[in-house]
Amino acid sequence: MRHWLLFLGMGLFFGLPLHGQMELDNIIWQAVGSISNEDDQEIEVSWDVVNAGSTPIVLQASREILSSVTPYNDPFDFAGEGARDRFCWGELCFNYGTSVTPSNEALLVTIQPGQSNSTFKGLYEHMGVAGVSHFRYCFFETDNPESQICHEALFCVDAAECAVTVSEIHEPMVSNIAPNPVQSRSSFNYDFGGLTGDRALFIYNMVGSVVQQIPLNSPIGTVFLNADDFESGIYFYALMSNGAPVATKKFVVTK
Repeated sequence: MRHWLLFLGMGLFFGLPLHGQMELDNIIWQAVGSISNEDDQEIEVSWDVVNAGSTPIVLQASREILSSVTPYNDPFDFAGEGARDRFCWGELCFNYGTSVTPSNEALLVTIQPGQSNSTFKGLYEHMGVAGVSHFRYCFFETDNPESQICHEALFCVDAAECAVTVSEIHEPMVSNIAPNPVQSRSSFNYDFGGLTGDRALFIYNMVGSVVQQIPLNSPIGTVFLNADDFESGIYFYALMSNGAPVATKKFVVTK
């Protein structure tokens, strides 16, 4: 392990082709409101989903409540009390309490290579309840759910410390690749958190040689790798910020 990290520090570059990626752009991940302001009865977060790859992607969306105010109306009941949420994706804004969009063809969202979709909005109604609620929204290919890319969001209503969980949302990370071993196409998610500057991903073989270097234009995204581009063996991938590693993982290619 030490051997390949030395190579990483030398900053070796190979200009190999960029594979398909999902990215998020124009991210508004925090919504702030007040019960006393009529315009804040519903507050929202939003971002664009970008297809930075070379083939079309067909996506569904999901939402998960990580923490919430009390009371919270979930599972949603029209007669229930507490704050509530819904989200928009594609041509629809789904019902309160929806956790994942349907897989029927009419409700799927297709994004062509190099294009983006700006229809996502996370909507939150406080219903007179103050506090902070913490959500995670994900987007995934219908035929490959493991390809998902996610982002977290805060909804803050009359909360003096809305930023209390910012460090949780912006901690740099790179996920485990899946499927692993890589036998055809696999993917992993990355998140640079609050880090700025040059961003890239380096892939190394066991002897410390760079076999692929991928520029990462977005601070958050998903990278897809194809087994056809690698010899069988063990590899490491490193998330790089301004030439320094911030997270590393290992994967295996078998053919």
